[in-house]
Amino acid sequence: PAFEDDLSATIESEEKAYVSYRKTKDTNPSGETFFRSLDAYVRRPLIGDLSRLKTNIPKLAEYLTRYCKTDIGKTRAIFVFTTEVITYDVDSINNNTTNNTDALSVLETGKSVCKGFASVMQSLGKACGLEIKKLHGYAKGLSYKEGMSYKDTNHAWNCVNIDGEWRFFDNTWAQGYVSYERGKYVNTKKYKNEWFDVCAEVFAFSHFSPDTPSIPSLDFLTKKGFESMKYCDATRWMSPSDLRRVFARKSHPLPECYSSKGKVLQAPMYLDVGQKYTFRAKNDPASDFTGFGFEVNGRSFEFTHDDDGYWEGTFVPQQCGDEVVFCNFKGRTRYSAIKYPPVSGSVRSGQSKLQSGGEFKKLPDKQPLKSSSTIKINESLTVHRRDNKETPILKSSEISAIPATITATSTSSAAVGSSAATDSQLPAFED
Repeated sequence: PAFEDDLSATIESEEKAYVSYRKTKDTNPSGETFFRSLDAYVRRPLIGDLSRLKTNIPKLAEYLTRYCKTDIGKTRAIFVFTTEVITYDVDSINNNTTNNTDALSVLETGKSVCKGFASVMQSLGKACGLEIKKLHGYAKGLSYKEGMSYKDTNHAWNCVNIDGEWRFFDNTWAQGYVSYERGKYVNTKKYKNEWFDVCAEVFAFSHFSPDTPSIPSLDFLTKKGFESMKYCDATRWMSPSDLRRVFARKSHPLPECYSSKGKVLQAPMYLDVGQKYTFRAKNDPASDFTGFGFEVNGRSFEFTHDDDGYWEGTFVPQQCGDEVVFCNFKGRTRYSAIKYPPVSGSVRSGQSKLQSGGEFKKLPDKQPLKSSSTIKINESLTVHRRDNKETPILKSSEISAIPATITATSTSSAAVGSSAATDSQLPAFED
């Protein structure tokens, strides 16, 4: 039918656009932006005769990927489908009972834990010809406490060879999040796109498996190193090439990152003297935040954004040792988004240059930011962290099940560390 021809052409164009973007842009693309038609297709309820597909993996895989021409398109189809039809089985955790993780059993019941999510994705992926692996390992999720050691594996996920590069997918964390409420675990379905098509360097901050295919930039990372590595939320917006350079340098400190009312879209991982860096961010136009800007050695500069809330500008550090903070502004108050380690490189004369298509204005100087603490990562990598009372990642009553820069210290958080949570590796509330 003409409708199917149109849908096929639309999905093919979505795949081409996504593949092209990944090749030309040094950022982590959002699948939700590119795969609108494909996502809508695989999320259609399997009712009537279509319900029988859940008992036949090959036919289900064929149905889900019938309009896909690329491996990333096929992976997207089965990834979104599994997050739609499978719910995390908190009942088995609360009741300490065994749950089914066999792919067909999971599709029949519509619920499972991480092993079941990964099993379904692996089975569907193999059925449609993908080179896909199911990995068992360690993840910094709901039961995670900073600096803890792992005795047994506690999570499962998938990796797929896309055009010669291993990419990582966690459909368990993508289906929603688990919270601990009134003495039991509760699952909330809320799709999280950030766990689709993740580069290895980003994934390494929250997931580690000894069975991961060889990744040259991460060959140095051991289980012990993973356990001591502080999660850096910069990985949500950091470009893959910047992350690879950071891991290659090994001793380079990472920035301190905080929750912000605006969304950072692009920013560098570190600042070197004389280099031009692009910063991109977005404010909610309906909010009373006026824009983004920098604080350089205590002096604040704000850039205006356009009517849609987007801001883009460049920054050129000119002085070794400069202290630079990328901020979200609200009137005369600034909220830290990223605090960089002192600018590195050879000493140069002159002041750091702020550049943008829009105007900028100097704001009153603020009190210096609190000093940060550092944590060594297996003598290979240093990650910075500090408490920021101005813009906390979590409220005191909320539980961090996502690897975040600030860990909750409330009673609820302590309860998460119980043995009942070992397989409950799902992201919880995020600001």
